[in-house]
Amino acid sequence: MSTISTIAKAVLVALATVSIASAQHKVTPASKPAVNGPSLEVTLKFIQDKIGQEGRLTYSAAVTDTAQQDVSWKNNFVVELSNPFFNVAACSITYHWHAEVNGKLADDNNYTLNFRELSKIVKLPLEENQH
Repeated sequence: MSTISTIAKAVLVALATVSIASAQHKVTPASKPAVNGPSLEVTLKFIQDKIGQEGRLTYSAAVTDTAQQDVSWKNNFVVELSNPFFNVAACSITYHWHAEVNGKLADDNNYTLNFRELSKIVKLPLEENQH
């Protein structure tokens, strides 16, 4: 998996986490229907709409190669997640990811994140997300 794909998924998960946290909806077990809260479909639609509103994100990253003394550089990123769509039946989200690094196209594809394949979600600082 490419670094851009990893970043795309990390951004997606972070946006979904922020959206879920801001919604502050109670989650009920799947075996019991929600009595006082929104349905899963309503909650996912809320998250989908929030993610879709984010737009482009522009940031810079300073990188230092610790294996080589005094070797460092700066990368400029422009990323955008668009067209998010939750498929409740498939337990997945599809989205379009566009990324540029230093003004050059790095990724411009559609992706699917299947939540059934996830065993856990861990929030890590970017420094710790180096595979």
